[in-house]
Amino acid sequence: MIHRRIPLCLTMTQAGQDVPPELPDAARLKEILVHDPAEQALPKIFDFSHRMDALLIAGISPEIIAWDAPPDDAFSDKLKDKSEIYPLEKKSRKQLRQTLYEKYYMTFYHQLSQIQAQEDVKAGIDCRVFDDSVLARGTHPRPLLCLANHGDLYGEKQSMGGSTTCLPEMLRDVRDVFSACFADMPGSVLLNTPISGGYLIGCQQPPKMPWFGLHIARSLLITGQAAVSEKRIENLRDRFETILVMISKVYAWL
Repeated sequence: MIHRRIPLCLTMTQAGQDVPPELPDAARLKEILVHDPAEQALPKIFDFSHRMDALLIAGISPEIIAWDAPPDDAFSDKLKDKSEIYPLEKKSRKQLRQTLYEKYYMTFYHQLSQIQAQEDVKAGIDCRVFDDSVLARGTHPRPLLCLANHGDLYGEKQSMGGSTTCLPEMLRDVRDVFSACFADMPGSVLLNTPISGGYLIGCQQPPKMPWFGLHIARSLLITGQAAVSEKRIENLRDRFETILVMISKVYAWL
C-alpha cells in the first residue's frame, strides 16, 4: 500500500545523546551524561520517516545545548551533576560557545527555516516529554497529553501575554482528535496545562505556518520498573500516526 506523505513538520529537541567533539573533555562528558529513557524514546515513537520528510531531531544532548531556548540561554556552564562543560579560562569558553552556536544551534534553526519554506509543509509540532510525577497528587483532571500554543486553557491569547503560535480554534480541533484517539486511556488532553509552550514554537510565528507543542506525560512511556515499555512505544506510534493523518484530513492537507 502506498501512503500519502504527511504534510507536517515534527521536531524533537530532548532526545540527543551526542557531545560536540569540539569540547576538550568530550569523551569524559559523554560518559557521565545521564539520559532520560522517556526522552530517548521520542524518535522511536515518531519514527514516521516512511511517511514524512520534515523530521528534525537535535543530535547534541540538551544538557550541552538547550535547543528549546533563545541563544543567550542555550549554553550552560555545567551539566546537571555540576560537572564543568567548558574550560575555566574565560576566553576559551567564549570561543567554544561561539563555535557551538554557529555549527550546531544556528544550523538546527536554519534547517527548520528551510523546512518551513516548503509549500507542502502545513504545520509544525514540537514533540516533548513532561514529568507528570511532579504534579500534586489528586490533581484533576490529570494530564495525559498537553497541547501548547502559548495561550490559556482554551488556547486563546493570554490577557497579559503575546500572540499564540496557532489559532485557538486549531488547537481545540487538534485536542478533539487526540481525545478521540486516547479515549480508552485514563487522563485528559489539556491545552496549555501544565505547559504553555517553549521558545521553539514561539519563534516560529505565523504567517509562516502554525505551530503547537505536543507534551507527552512521562508515565505513558515508563513502566513501574522505571523502564521504557517497547509495547507502549509501539502502541503510541500507531496512535500518533493515525492522529497526524486525521489532523491533516481535518484541514484538507491530505
